[in-house]
Amino acid sequence: MLDCSVSSDLVKTRVIEASAPFTRTADLMLGDSVCDPLKRDEFQDRAISAAAANWQLHDVTVVPPHGLVFSGGHMVKQTGWGFHPRQIEAAEAALAQPHCRLDDRPVFVGLNRFFGNYFHVLTQIVPAIAGYRTEPGFRQGRLLVGVHSPVLHHALQLCGVGIPEIVSIATMPPIDVGTLTLSSLLTPCDDPSPFCLSVFDRMIERAMAPVGGPLPQRIYVWRVDSKMRPLRNEIELVVMLSRFGIEPVVLSMLGLDEQIRLFRNARLVIGPHGAGLANVVFAAPGAVLYELLPDHYITPCVCQLARLRGLHYWCDVHRSEARPGLWRHDTPWTVDVDAVARRVTEILSTYDLSDRRGSVAEV
Repeated sequence: MLDCSVSSDLVKTRVIEASAPFTRTADLMLGDSVCDPLKRDEFQDRAISAAAANWQLHDVTVVPPHGLVFSGGHMVKQTGWGFHPRQIEAAEAALAQPHCRLDDRPVFVGLNRFFGNYFHVLTQIVPAIAGYRTEPGFRQGRLLVGVHSPVLHHALQLCGVGIPEIVSIATMPPIDVGTLTLSSLLTPCDDPSPFCLSVFDRMIERAMAPVGGPLPQRIYVWRVDSKMRPLRNEIELVVMLSRFGIEPVVLSMLGLDEQIRLFRNARLVIGPHGAGLANVVFAAPGAVLYELLPDHYITPCVCQLARLRGLHYWCDVHRSEARPGLWRHDTPWTVDVDAVARRVTEILSTYDLSDRRGSVAEV
C-alpha cells in the first residue's frame, strides 16, 4: 500500500483520498497458465484501496527529461522509481550544469519516468493533474510536463481541469523550484485510487456525445502498429477471433474521444498486454476483459484497472522467446490460438455478450 506519510523531503502532505475498504464483485478468472503462486497472488483483489495525496517540497531541483527531483543534492526517493542506476547517475551529473529557475510561482509535477507512454499518461498523469485542481495557486502556477502532448491536453479538457501555464521540460537544463507539488499518483501503488475512477467518469461524460452508426461490442485490440513485444502469429489470431464476431481495432487510428466511446460500448475486450488496454477504465461495469500475456512479462497492472472499473477479468499466459541480453519489450512471443479459441468459447457461454450492434451506450 502506498505510504502517504511525510518523509524528510516532503514538508507538507494533502490527502486527496484516504485508503478505505474497497470491494469488487466482478469475476477474476486466471488461467492455469498463470502457474507461479507469487504471480497469481499479485492479481488477487486488495481489500483496501490505495490512498492519493499531494506532497509539497521547497527549494528543490528538477532534472529533465523525466522529472527526477533533488533536494540538498540528493534524490527525492518518490521521484526515482522506474529509473536505471545509470540514468540516476546521469541526472546527478547534470546537477553540475548551469540551472534555470522557476521560483516565482508554485510549480506542479505533471510527468514521471514514463511520460511518453499512453498507459501512464491516462492512468497516472491525467488523474495526478486533476488532483491538483484544489491546490492553492494551481491555476496561477506552472505545470511541468515532458512534452506538450495533444492527448494529454485533450484528456485534461475532458476531465474539466483548468490548465495553468504548461512548461515542457524534456530539453531544459536543471530547474530550481521554490515550491513544488508532487502527486502520489505519479509513483507506484498497489492499486489505482477510486479518485482516478471519478476522473475517468468525467472524461466519459464529455466524450459520449451522440455519434452516427453502430460500434462493435466485441473487439480485439490489434497491436499491428507496435514494435514492442511482437506477437508472431497475431494475424492468425485475428482471423480466428473473427469467427466469433470479434472485430480488430487499431487504436492509433482513433482519437481519444473515439477510443472512449469504443471501450464504453464494448461488452468483450480481448487483447495482448499493452498500453491500449488502459482504455478499459472507460468500459462499462460488467463487461469482460480477456488479456493475453507473454510468459516473460506477467504484470497485473491492467487487471487492477479492470477490477477498479468492475470488469470481469480473464487472462492466460503464452510462450515467449526470451533469452539473455534481449530487452523484455523486444522479446517476441506466440499465442496458442486453439487455447484462446477454447477460452473465448467459455467466456461466451458464461456471460450474455450477444453482439446487438447498438449505438453508443449511455454513461
